[in-house]
Amino acid sequence: MRLLRALDDEATAQRLLDALSDQGIETELKRSDSRFTVWVIDEQNMPRAGALCRDWLDDGQHEAFEQSYGRGARARELTARIEERRQRHIEAMARQLQQFVRPRPTPLTWGLIALCTAVFLAIWLLSDAFGRDEQAMISMLTIVDPRRPVAVSFVTLFGFTFPWLELPWREPWRLVTPILVHFWVMHIVFNLIFLRDLGRLIEMFHGTRYLAAFVVVCGAVSNIAQYELSKNAQFAGMSGVVYGLLGVVWMRRRLDPQIGYALSKPITQFMMIWLAIGFLGDFHVANWCHLFGLLVGCAWAYLSHKLASLRA
Repeated sequence: MRLLRALDDEATAQRLLDALSDQGIETELKRSDSRFTVWVIDEQNMPRAGALCRDWLDDGQHEAFEQSYGRGARARELTARIEERRQRHIEAMARQLQQFVRPRPTPLTWGLIALCTAVFLAIWLLSDAFGRDEQAMISMLTIVDPRRPVAVSFVTLFGFTFPWLELPWREPWRLVTPILVHFWVMHIVFNLIFLRDLGRLIEMFHGTRYLAAFVVVCGAVSNIAQYELSKNAQFAGMSGVVYGLLGVVWMRRRLDPQIGYALSKPITQFMMIWLAIGFLGDFHVANWCHLFGLLVGCAWAYLSHKLASLRA
């Protein structure tokens, strides 16, 4: 490595580096006291670098210097952006590997499982052992109390008029609490198995707050859809949220195959078949809850993918 030129101005020194880089000459910039020195890495390029330096800086060939500098600066900036993206990708892969080696805890998933189980047991024990009214206890958590009259208004959309049932804005928790209630053993068993698998997967990758926000939004939207479309408040269960979690995992895997989600194909097929069967017969299943949960999950995955792309 040999010294090419010492300059007082750092900006001029950097421009010289970019111009020489455009000519295929590798250089290095160093600071010595108050001056900036440009060094040629390969000594075999020294004669050519010296000639170019004299032409550009001493003999007034400013146009040629500006052209070489411009090309070199753009190439340097492009290389810097590529390196920055590469570093971000390496860091993201390292974070995913760290999550794989030491997965995040999933307190919300297990907390929801415990809460649903506690509600189910409490309703069963209190109604069976103490003679409490089971329907009265369930109605405390349904979207509205089915024993009370509900106001109906009419909404006109695209020339069609639809009845709209009043929502419990004075008791807003009722928009979400139906997800905690289950009517029979197989109902809660299947829902909590899927919640365990899908909820833990999303909570491990994205964190507890991400999952909490999704459960609230998906639960509320799917419950409102079921209530308004079926005109019946006698529904409950975690299945709307479970279908929403399925939508998140399925859509995010399609948009970003490298995300690392693992989803069993038989589970997906079973849930989609059950969704279709629910609409084909009268099985007392919250079909609209399932469908809108799935749609919310797909939309959530799409938006979160776009936001992640903007941050990348």
